Amino acid sequence: MKIVRSGEPEFLERVKAIQERRWLAMDEWAPQVESIIKKYREFRDLSLLEFAKTYDGIELKEEELWVSRDAIRNSHKKVSSVVRKSIEVVKARMERVQSEMKVSSFQEEEEAGVLWGAEVRPLDRVGIYVPGMSANYFITLLQCAVPARVAGVKKILVATPPRKKLGPPYIEPTLLYAAKLCEITDILVSGGTGALAALAFGSKQSEPVNKIVGAGSVETAVAKQRLSGYVGIDGFTGTLETAFICDRTTKTEQVVADVIGRADLDPQASFFIFNSDENWIQNLLDGFVKSVDEIKDQRSQNSVKSCLERNLTCFLVRNLDESFSVVNDLAPALLCVCIKNASDHLDEVRSCGSVLLGQFTPPVALDIIGGPLGIVSTMGAASFALSMSPGAFVKRFPVMEISQSALERLHAQSRVLAKEEGYSTHEAAFEVRLGGKPSS
Repeated sequence: MKIVRSGEPEFLERVKAIQERRWLAMDEWAPQVESIIKKYREFRDLSLLEFAKTYDGIELKEEELWVSRDAIRNSHKKVSSVVRKSIEVVKARMERVQSEMKVSSFQEEEEAGVLWGAEVRPLDRVGIYVPGMSANYFITLLQCAVPARVAGVKKILVATPPRKKLGPPYIEPTLLYAAKLCEITDILVSGGTGALAALAFGSKQSEPVNKIVGAGSVETAVAKQRLSGYVGIDGFTGTLETAFICDRTTKTEQVVADVIGRADLDPQASFFIFNSDENWIQNLLDGFVKSVDEIKDQRSQNSVKSCLERNLTCFLVRNLDESFSVVNDLAPALLCVCIKNASDHLDEVRSCGSVLLGQFTPPVALDIIGGPLGIVSTMGAASFALSMSPGAFVKRFPVMEISQSALERLHAQSRVLAKEEGYSTHEAAFEVRLGGKPSS
């Protein structure tokens, strides 16, 4: 855990280091990622069996690479009615919100005789990557599948790592049930770069997808970048990262609880905390030490402690304006504005994946209550990438129709512009349509 103070050289150095986190991650992971992609392209499904043995400690049979459709169909039998109902409520909430963001075709007459617009078509096939690690990420599946279905995507494939402790089919029943609700019948039991390569290039049982979306580790985020060009991707969706803009009214115990909860969820998570009150920051750090010591599970305690020591930075800033300025430079995946009258400052936010306002909006509720917000980009990619919505699953192409009278009216200026561009041959395209009429 570090404190960096505004005005000191270390402050700017730390900001720059965080800004470069995506580039450094790509440099670090690129060799391994490219090696795995190459191996998959050479050995296809057989390589997935090797990856399962090497990375997941499971000796899968080839027929176990895809979850049987009966297992998906009967998944409700292994999920309690209370959990099923909760998942259904979250899915319905997602559908309501995502439907509001649906992208539509349009046509209008720009001026007399000139019709223009855009047509929207859903992608044919989409692949969703659901990470494994220690948590059960069925909400991730919903966050990706719901907007895809709203957009009209017909074929959705899912890839997720096997869990050795579960036994065949090595997938959490709740994830299978979420897939059932979204009418998904194809689930690849594979994780990491190999799984992404299988989605991108196809396998014995699947055709290549048009786009890969979903969350994951830094490795899977880099893998998606390397596969971009072969297939569309959603952005740079790596490990969790959260920024907190705080003031003297912010309760340190809330920030401590939020950070520890997310660090326990993802040991690679990063945290950036801003306040202009040094005493508040010191109380916060004392609170972390105390709360980590109180974690009863030794594995979780060690994991959280290591995460905070490596990846938590406290920025002692001059004022709120500086907090927002630095946050916009860092473009975190999630921004928690935990100050008095937080919504009054929303206009100051320019770059982040999602914003949580006020002291009663905990990050742990983001998926469960705020699931409709969807997957967001991490490691600075939120400065240019959009969050998940139906627009991520469509193709949009412009359409134009010009009537004869409109062409007669407009061709003269068009010929002038074509000549100015240096294309003497373009005039013929007008002449053949207008019967050799001279320009007016």
